[in-house]
Amino acid sequence: MRALAGMAVPRYALRAGTAMRWMIAFVVLAAFAWWAMSASTAAPARWDAARVAALTADLVDVDGKAAPPTTLRGAKRVMVYFSAAWCGPCRAFTPQLVDFYEAKGGGEAFEVLFVSLDANADDMAAYMEHDAMPWWGVRHGSASARELVRAYAKQGIPHLVLLDGSGAVLADSYDGDRYLGPQHVLAAFK
Repeated sequence: MRALAGMAVPRYALRAGTAMRWMIAFVVLAAFAWWAMSASTAAPARWDAARVAALTADLVDVDGKAAPPTTLRGAKRVMVYFSAAWCGPCRAFTPQLVDFYEAKGGGEAFEVLFVSLDANADDMAAYMEHDAMPWWGVRHGSASARELVRAYAKQGIPHLVLLDGSGAVLADSYDGDRYLGPQHVLAAFK
């Protein structure tokens, strides 16, 4: 036994205290490493020919039919729309985006790619059909959908991102962590 501040403390307790401090330090460092790796620090994807071809192969219409290989070739601007059928604000915004798409020459002047955050492909298809989305959806759960989420998505939906032909962000529903809303992107579209 050792005396510590007038108290008798067994030696194993001192060793356990040191081990506890090391364990706490390890947990803190592991938590920081996890946070740093999970933070959205992914550089935006660059849309080279191979990436555009892979993404195009994962595009489907409301009936699940694949997009033609030339769908994104030469696209000057692309809007990536992160949304879900279960999201009330998304359901309110989607008709506005459909109107904008039709009024501004969507499909020719620009493309919209829908990335569904629904639970499954059936929910995605039902949402596309119900809201008469005239654009392509990125196949639910595909590698392209995961890559778009990793590169551009933030913490909430509806989320709209306007990209140039190389994948660089021109306008975003977010300014850092501050949510501006998808209308901000529509207003920035010229």
